[in-house]
Amino acid sequence: MSGEQEALADLAQGWRGERPHATDRLQGDASSRRFYRLRFAEGTTAIGMATPTPPAGDGGHDFVAVAAHLARAGVAVPEVFTIDLDMGLMLVEDLGDELLERASAHSPSGGLALYRQAIDELTRIHGAHRVADVESPATRRQFDETTFRRELDLFRDHALVGFFGIRTDGAIDPLLDEAFEWVVSRLLAMPFVVTHRDYHCRNLLVHDSRLRVIDFQDARRGPFTYDLASLLADPYAELPEPWTEELVERFEGAIEEIEPTCRHRDLAEDLGIAMVQRCLKAAGTYAIQILERGNGRYRPALPVALHRAAAAMERFEELAPLRELVIGLEGGAACGR
Repeated sequence: MSGEQEALADLAQGWRGERPHATDRLQGDASSRRFYRLRFAEGTTAIGMATPTPPAGDGGHDFVAVAAHLARAGVAVPEVFTIDLDMGLMLVEDLGDELLERASAHSPSGGLALYRQAIDELTRIHGAHRVADVESPATRRQFDETTFRRELDLFRDHALVGFFGIRTDGAIDPLLDEAFEWVVSRLLAMPFVVTHRDYHCRNLLVHDSRLRVIDFQDARRGPFTYDLASLLADPYAELPEPWTEELVERFEGAIEEIEPTCRHRDLAEDLGIAMVQRCLKAAGTYAIQILERGNGRYRPALPVALHRAAAAMERFEELAPLRELVIGLEGGAACGR
């Protein structure tokens, strides 16, 4: 066992008076966190999570605080069993390995029902601001111009420059600046709700026939279409158009009750703007994973993110030059540059 695995076993001993007979390392996500499955007698399991401590991270504080907040709002998040924030360790409920990505692909007939659940969980998240007497990062933090520009600059710095080797000085930088400013101004003008911030099919697990939400520690207030865009333009999934239409309608009916100012918005337009931002940001994130972390798992998603960003831009004349630039990248991404 590594020192980290030993520390998790010690944490388990204090929690349930029993050390695990196995502590298996699991595949991680795009973050710096590490995950383990702890196996106990009689088949009981728990997930061990190791989170960077200050100054590199917060030791898991936000995860614990947001989990408690969302649980009170009725969101299906994993139970936190025990924590050691000083060491950045915690044990949480084991929800299995069946991602929505896999479950919907393996059972197309049941896929739409799972995505309906995803919309229902999403609207519970969006309504989490109504939970009283909660001190939560999800309501203290919110998207602002700096955050949105930083996310969009992932596309500039890591996809355009890093992955494709394109110089952005000259005409390209002003093109990007103008387009990004327009997108950000439109996002900031939308009604804000509590958002998950990374709501897609790899952050939703199917457990006992119910969808469960994970990776929510960065939750904050943001545009009401931000998470919907992440789910429906998800580069990891291909949703049939009739599904998308039904899911948008389901979302619209619920969000107007949660945030009445949404009733006066053009949902299709607001969703399209959020899709542009989310897909460009995703393309930058995938480039980082491929180039800096050697993680080829994200390579197939890069051309999909670019394609969906370009598709979302089609309805906006203000983004025509950016769309032309992105379309020119798609072939290179599909061929691995």
